[in-house]
Amino acid sequence: PGPIAEQTYLRVEKLYLWPEAVDGRVITGAVEALERRFDPVRFEPDGFEGRLYVGKDRVLVPIQPEPKPDEFLATLGGVLEFVRVRLGSEIDAELREDEDLELLALRGGLRALDRYSTIYSGKGSEDFRIRFSGRLEGIGSRIGRRDGDLVAVRVFPGSPAETGGLKDGDAIVAIDGEPTRPMTVSESVTKIRGPAGSALVLTVQRGEETLDVRITRGKVQVPTVETETLSEGIGYARIFQMSRSTPSEFRKKVSELGDLDGLVLDLRSNSGGSMLSSARIADFFLPKGTIVKTVGRRGSPVSGLRNKARATPKVLFTYPVVVLVDPQTASAAEILTGAIASLPQVTVIGQKTFGKGVVQRIYPLPEKNLLKLTVAEYRLANDQVIHLEGIEPDAELFPVSTKRLAPLANVPTDALPYLWEPGEDDRVPAQVGEAVLRNGLDSGLADIRRETEEKIEARLAEFGIEWAENPPAVPAVLPSPLQIELVSPTLEAGQSATIHLTVKNPNRFPIPDAWATLAGPLEELSKRGLPLGTIPARGSASVEVEVEPRGGIAAGEVPLLVHVATRLRTIASRLVVLREQEHVPDLEIHVVRREEDVKLTLRNRGTTGTGQLHVSLDGVFKAVDEIAPGAEETIELALAGKVRKVDVTLVGPLADRRVEIPLPESEVTVKPPNVRFQRGGFPGFDRVRVRASDPSGLRDGWLSLDGEKQDYLDWGGKPSGSLSIALPHGEHTVRTKVETVEGLAVYDRRVFTKD
Repeated sequence: PGPIAEQTYLRVEKLYLWPEAVDGRVITGAVEALERRFDPVRFEPDGFEGRLYVGKDRVLVPIQPEPKPDEFLATLGGVLEFVRVRLGSEIDAELREDEDLELLALRGGLRALDRYSTIYSGKGSEDFRIRFSGRLEGIGSRIGRRDGDLVAVRVFPGSPAETGGLKDGDAIVAIDGEPTRPMTVSESVTKIRGPAGSALVLTVQRGEETLDVRITRGKVQVPTVETETLSEGIGYARIFQMSRSTPSEFRKKVSELGDLDGLVLDLRSNSGGSMLSSARIADFFLPKGTIVKTVGRRGSPVSGLRNKARATPKVLFTYPVVVLVDPQTASAAEILTGAIASLPQVTVIGQKTFGKGVVQRIYPLPEKNLLKLTVAEYRLANDQVIHLEGIEPDAELFPVSTKRLAPLANVPTDALPYLWEPGEDDRVPAQVGEAVLRNGLDSGLADIRRETEEKIEARLAEFGIEWAENPPAVPAVLPSPLQIELVSPTLEAGQSATIHLTVKNPNRFPIPDAWATLAGPLEELSKRGLPLGTIPARGSASVEVEVEPRGGIAAGEVPLLVHVATRLRTIASRLVVLREQEHVPDLEIHVVRREEDVKLTLRNRGTTGTGQLHVSLDGVFKAVDEIAPGAEETIELALAGKVRKVDVTLVGPLADRRVEIPLPESEVTVKPPNVRFQRGGFPGFDRVRVRASDPSGLRDGWLSLDGEKQDYLDWGGKPSGSLSIALPHGEHTVRTKVETVEGLAVYDRRVFTKD
């Protein structure tokens, strides 16, 4: 390996936050990254050495418990050379433009340390700099693809794009006369960006009109804050990320809301950014004290890193604040939340935050690469730890999708449940925040709770679940647990079946207002509530539910969590497993390559529906609804850049299948190879076997258990072959890849449960 590997490892050895973690897992992670990317590569670590296979060739890899830099580099060099010689040209075919074998392995080694340390290269380095600074030179619009068209997804207010006349939703047909159809999104963004003062012409389609939009590029500030007035005196500010410019943007936009009696500060889905920016925003609210400090390895300060941020005496915003958080609120957003949460006028509402409390620094590497390395940990005032702990809200919200009602029977104690429509902006948390600012925490939550529970009752009433006005009290803890029995035939796609649920109450008092849900991967079961009514003392209540599983790929086993509730209080739960007829839709795919796009015709040759399918071509993605037996669906996707393959994925809850088709010169009709999972063995020795066959012949295949490749075979053109692994106790994800000699590949996933 070259200077990139050497400098990376030296910095890891010297600066990584947890030096005890810099052990054999680094080389193991590096080799396993190669294993995940290349089919013939398989690695079996075992103590102080591992067996590295490339096809049938094998070499032993030393795994030093405390490797010195020269030992690590020598081992990595031997691994890379062993793989490079045996894979040859296959390496270039598998790697992206910003990758090489060494970078791939180094990223794997860093990933084995923690999920945040990595190496940025090529365009990734440029994108990181833009995200961190919040500034770029270009036109000021987010660009993406919708239904194959290159689209201005969002035009930033006050940007050169808005000044030039570009609007949200405009389809960009050409950039300076060059058609965008053959471009990837990345290529188009590169062409649109440019030095401030330079001009470009975007040809756009707006409804039925085609027009040229002339834009002069400029310095663009990527907006990270949006504000509005919820009602008189109550403001709302949402921070999407913490860039260097966010504090000044936040101060300006919130001040423009005028005199406020309170502010709802929305940090939901804010994954963080700059620690110092979050500290500066916290300083707008805090009169004194430590906002945040960083602690490096063994408690020492980190060179080049600001190790403490303190509040200045001046307070800009003194009114009450409600902070909205969720499980995606992380890092710098957690610093802001935790720093101001101790103020008496601040209330935190939502769900427990993510718990990312570590600091990464960026170090330059040769060839314009960047090393992002975890070097310190955040601590709030009083040494409060964020990492892996998160921040608990003062009041917990419990959002439940209207498409999946099962969680309503398992609402956490004291949480406020509410229904939300998938695909729509969830405004309920902001309404809760406004109510709390108006009426105080207890009264505000009570007001919203009445509204949300009325909506929940109305929705459950659609399934026959009704609550009495004055039900008898049920003890907080039942003296004897309820007994849950669920009986079902084997489920089969397209065939109606009846599931019988019985709940027995061994107690000496009745259970009023009882109902149940079946929480699991089958949407048709999880989206409804099941009425039980009053379960008599020492009696039982039963309910039947008709279900007709949709077509598509089926795994064979369906775990369900049965919840029994009285009103919105869970009183019993049990995990059960239903049997489902294993099934893979019979799909034929016709691919036609044209000058600017690819046309796919999907034909369902089977006797049941396909379930939903996903079709993708180098980032251009389309979802296809279920195709009925004997029917077909045609999809057209823009052909952008150097595309080699098109993917068609059958989507199922506990199983999926991705068919990878080499892009033909003109057209081709393919039928995926026959791949079947079989489970067998004898007591105490359970195995999963994959049998594959194809008339054109099989090239190779592999089988993995929970992400670890267990078996690989090169079938060398044989018409059939098999792979197998032992199945341990518990729930496991098994994946396989089977590729034909013609390059057609199938990736299958199944979830199996043992005992």
